[in-house]
Amino acid sequence: MDSHSLIASWTRHLHALNYSPQTIQKYTYPVLRFASWRAVDGRLDLLTTTPGELEEFLETLGSHGPAKAAYSQALRNLFGFATRRGGFEQDPSLGLRPRLAPPEPADSYTRSELVALLGTAFKRNPRYGWSLALCYYTGTRRSEVTGITAEDIVGDKVEVTGKGRKTRWIPLSPGALECIENLTPWSNGTVLGAKPQTFTMWVHRIAEEAGFPEGRRNAHLLRATFAAHLEEAGVPASVIRDLLGHTNLATTSRYLRRAGEVAKREAVDLL
Repeated sequence: MDSHSLIASWTRHLHALNYSPQTIQKYTYPVLRFASWRAVDGRLDLLTTTPGELEEFLETLGSHGPAKAAYSQALRNLFGFATRRGGFEQDPSLGLRPRLAPPEPADSYTRSELVALLGTAFKRNPRYGWSLALCYYTGTRRSEVTGITAEDIVGDKVEVTGKGRKTRWIPLSPGALECIENLTPWSNGTVLGAKPQTFTMWVHRIAEEAGFPEGRRNAHLLRATFAAHLEEAGVPASVIRDLLGHTNLATTSRYLRRAGEVAKREAVDLL
């Protein structure tokens, strides 16, 4: 087995395991870049790769932790496959597990900021106010809230389509139902009658008008605020995870760790 046939059979293996085209592309690019980096006189020779060479290659990526993690994952996949197929006695990529700094907690609005944001939105245009409030009451992503149609609403629940075309049901609170009812004049195929980019623009402009700094004019903060307020109310993390549509509880924890910081900020605001 030479290097070209190794890459070809590995790629067929990924397809056979039903890896998505995006994931295959994500894995293939680092492998080809490593192969090019290691090539001698234009000849590929992956089957004599050593652990030290893999580490040296990763050092060329500098201090970009996420990039190193992605490259390491792709190379571990390739060389693990090659080892199982008899290409190596010992997998040279076993030590490729770079340590990453823990992700920053997702930011969220304080209660006073949320009131200011929604107040500014309603003052500017009731449609903006009801739209932002619906996003907050449902904890949805911008693509989810703008994609809600009348057919998605069944009684006091709504079915939303999230990442990877995965769907989930979200119970509608009285506040959310009020938003939907008041958005009827602007509904046009969807409840909001707006595209995700338009919704993002609304939030940015309204937050700017309300005096928020550049880093706090993000539509995603409404989703994070939904999670933070549920945690403050004592809702279990597993329930918040399901409402947000996360697969992994670790992802949800990024939203919840922020609640304590928000509470501190609100406390000093009382002064």
